[in-house]
Amino acid sequence: MITLKENLPKLLRNTFWEDFMDAIQTELTNVETEIAAKQNIFNTRTNLDPDNLTEIAKTLGYTPDLSLNASTDNLTQNVLSIQFRIKNKTTRVSYDYIFKTVPNDGQLFIMYWATSKLLRAADAISTIETNLTAANPSLPFLFTAVENFSEFLYTQLYLDTGLQLDSTSVPWHLDTLYSTLKTNHVAVEYNLEKLVQDSLGTNYLMLPPYLDYLATAVNYTRKVTEVPHVGCNLSLIMDPSQYFDAYSHGEAYSMPTIQVKSAVTNNYVPTDSAAAVVKLVVGTGTQTLPAYGAVSPTWPTALANQCTSDVVITDQTNETTNYKYIFGYIPMNSVTDEAVSTGTGAIMTVSGTTKYPGVKPYSVNIFFTSSPATYTIIDDGKGNLLVQGQQTNPMGSIDYSTGVYTFTTQIVNSVPKEVLGNASLTTLDTFIAHHPIKPGTCKFYFTLTGGNSFIVTDDGSGNMLGTGLTTGTINYTTGELNVTFSSATATGVDIYVVYDYTVPFTVDLSSPLTMNYAVTQNLNITEAGLIDTHGNLIAYATFPPIQGGSTNYHIGFQFFIKKSAF
Repeated sequence: MITLKENLPKLLRNTFWEDFMDAIQTELTNVETEIAAKQNIFNTRTNLDPDNLTEIAKTLGYTPDLSLNASTDNLTQNVLSIQFRIKNKTTRVSYDYIFKTVPNDGQLFIMYWATSKLLRAADAISTIETNLTAANPSLPFLFTAVENFSEFLYTQLYLDTGLQLDSTSVPWHLDTLYSTLKTNHVAVEYNLEKLVQDSLGTNYLMLPPYLDYLATAVNYTRKVTEVPHVGCNLSLIMDPSQYFDAYSHGEAYSMPTIQVKSAVTNNYVPTDSAAAVVKLVVGTGTQTLPAYGAVSPTWPTALANQCTSDVVITDQTNETTNYKYIFGYIPMNSVTDEAVSTGTGAIMTVSGTTKYPGVKPYSVNIFFTSSPATYTIIDDGKGNLLVQGQQTNPMGSIDYSTGVYTFTTQIVNSVPKEVLGNASLTTLDTFIAHHPIKPGTCKFYFTLTGGNSFIVTDDGSGNMLGTGLTTGTINYTTGELNVTFSSATATGVDIYVVYDYTVPFTVDLSSPLTMNYAVTQNLNITEAGLIDTHGNLIAYATFPPIQGGSTNYHIGFQFFIKKSAF
């Protein structure tokens, strides 16, 4: 290796210049090393530095999610996959790839509009039945999406005029007549077919990090006009025996590998059609199901701790000669139909505490009936409760943290200006348009001849005495205002009042007051069931906890009831 100082002229070969050349050579060597390193920085197969790999991904708009697997190999694979993800963006292939990178298998479902809700387009019933017949009923069953779809789109369909459910883009299209109302919504779901553990080793069927991981991957893969719904689904198989272990050969579970127990109850009527199911119910408790051969068995009549329910419509049921099928899904961390009180036939003041604390702001809906209408009380995100559509003043409040709430079924409306006249008067006896008037809120404006203007406020006891008046009263109940002016009022100048009045709602006698809301904590979903037209629980299942962490995620259930014993 030739050094720089060897090329110095003889006159400059002294200690100073030789040291100077050595310093320059050291710097050039460093630059050469840096250049060599830069040449390989984008070689993801040789660059194993996690920070560099992450930066490479970020330059392409993708931040790798390492919450489930933080290994360098996984990070490298994430970066290597970016080209594939971009090339196949918003296609089925890109969604399939996501499930190859996570521990659980999954499905991509197109969603279609069926009467009143979005539903998932699954395989035809005949295909599902073939798969069920071939499967071992004591093992998890794979619920599969319909395969014949594309992104070639025809006439656009919007689900509502406000475009809350659809965008102006071309929606997804189903290639068969199975569903005619296409949307640009898709459901991306894990199949719950194995147990997962938290940091303490406790068994779950699903935990929030898995759904968060899926959501991150989906949001990178989708196009902006698609609306993905991330979640998971659980298939529940049972026969008319009413025993959870009738088809699992005496095991402790119906499906031992995922610790599921499922069975129809003694309220199940074999001759009823699948359409007799009207509601899917989900809860956070667990009930005991009888085992085969139990003496004097007791079947559950309700969920142990119901938190959510959803109406089942015709498109969610089907049946063949051998099976009844009921499908449904609900958002995670949601609570519906929670009992609040019962109507007394009068104005009510209601106080209570939600079953689950940590209420999510903007999620509260309290329903009550004051014939002929049903009203909804909502929260404003700041803890105030107001009647939807008449949101002038709060009628109550809720503490989001503790769930403590109180409200009165009446509201206060404000009248900014009600003109009573503009003629020359010495007395005025008239009825204000709205009543009952809230005491202490009535302000009376007038101008006397000569140009002097006055404002008189009621004293809360029905009196309106003050400057510019000789006498004055206000009847809060009837709205009658009776005043005598100290002199005539000015012609052509408005005499008016500003006031608040109450609108009472008498809640129908014996009618239910119920509440829907979402929570910020993780609800452990551990039970599900079906309710028939008679209000009976006809099928029940209990399983390890399913946690979602957010109402942005959902859980789907598929009940497969065999008409004859396994």
